[in-house]
Amino acid sequence: MISLLACNQREGGIIIAGSTSVQPFIEKVAEHFMEKHPEIQINVQGGGSTAGIQATFNKICDIGTSSRNLEISEKDLKVIVIAIDGIAVIVHKDNSVNNLSTEDIRSIFSGKIENWQDLGGRDEKIIPVTREEGSGTRGCFEDMIMGDGIISDGCLVQDSNGSVR
Repeated sequence: MISLLACNQREGGIIIAGSTSVQPFIEKVAEHFMEKHPEIQINVQGGGSTAGIQATFNKICDIGTSSRNLEISEKDLKVIVIAIDGIAVIVHKDNSVNNLSTEDIRSIFSGKIENWQDLGGRDEKIIPVTREEGSGTRGCFEDMIMGDGIISDGCLVQDSNGSVR
């Protein structure tokens, strides 16, 4: 779920901060809005879902964006759902492994499986790529796939979905 979290607008414009996966969409929305309302300046910033939620909660920004659900302690914010998104686990097109179970994916990202050969592929090291802590995408992945498991420090960490891609 992708959400907008609202608090009051400040003088001089609107600050929107949060999810880097929502950021490109919000930048386009802000651009179109400012064309129709040139008297209002909108500043869009990233930082991740948790940063956006905290910035909104602490009134550092006017609108926070999040690609994760709110925690119980964050429920005082007003949530406006703007889209529902999904997470995909992909492998390179030349990889012969084409069917991974949830348990396989969990084992890869926890570091228990480190070679494609263990999954019926070639004898090649697996290099899992994940988002940084605080990312809504990572939080959803942890909730949906990892459960009680922990993402290995051996994963390559990227700070945006574009970098992961």
